[in-house]
Amino acid sequence: MPTILFPTDFSKVAQRALEYIIPIAAQLQAKVRLLHVCNLPASYTEAPSYVLDEEMAVVEAEARARMCDLQRRLRSSYPELTFCTRIVRGSTVRTIVEEAHEADWIMMGTRGAGWWRQLFGGSIASRVVAQAPCPVLSIPARDTFHGIHHIIFASNYEPGDLQALRSISDLAKVFDAEIEVVHISTAGEDPNPEQFQAFCARIEQTIAYPRLSFRVYPHKNVQQALSKLVSHPKVEILAMCPQRRSGLDRLLHRSQTRAMAQHCEKAILALPTQMN
Repeated sequence: MPTILFPTDFSKVAQRALEYIIPIAAQLQAKVRLLHVCNLPASYTEAPSYVLDEEMAVVEAEARARMCDLQRRLRSSYPELTFCTRIVRGSTVRTIVEEAHEADWIMMGTRGAGWWRQLFGGSIASRVVAQAPCPVLSIPARDTFHGIHHIIFASNYEPGDLQALRSISDLAKVFDAEIEVVHISTAGEDPNPEQFQAFCARIEQTIAYPRLSFRVYPHKNVQQALSKLVSHPKVEILAMCPQRRSGLDRLLHRSQTRAMAQHCEKAILALPTQMN
């Protein structure tokens, strides 16, 4: 049985993300592991140890009560699913990444800063994405689940794209969703149709999934192109490999796009180049 790690801070953002992933867990027949990380604000760093222990005990007791209530409600509403819980003291990002070594997916909510900030911003989600050993599905606060019908995978013909597509197809096949592999061709890029055709052929030979399509999308700016593509109503998820820094820099031309204010409130599936 696959395992979905779901970090929660019991906020409304986390609750909306949980509502999003429940039907995914049902389709994947996955166990959902609810994780809450307990820590104290930075203002406590200079406090005496006995104060820290007392405050942490209060924080943990409150977390246990909220987690028990959440688990009870989930088991009552979704008896067909398996839920387990874990409460850990520590650094939020480091703990999530460590716990993810025993999971197949991380699925978590974000506060909806847009896909660009989800990938490169300073949020917990973006830092988890940068370090995670497994795929991370981050769900913006305003996104709601209406099924998964169409996934766009942004590719730059990197060798790791084949491994990433295997994970994408694991998710897509349970929803019979289309995977559209898109390469953004910018004005400064030398067109190489032979490379594109060879890449497509290698994918089709390696990935046994019938609903694959391929497209080269010419555009002067990669971020603008991706924002336009994923803003289409039929697209639910944008998949990328953000840890591949050199390849991603070439793909997205970060220095040209930092000032852009366009946001896309769609889920992002971030895939590591090396997985468990």
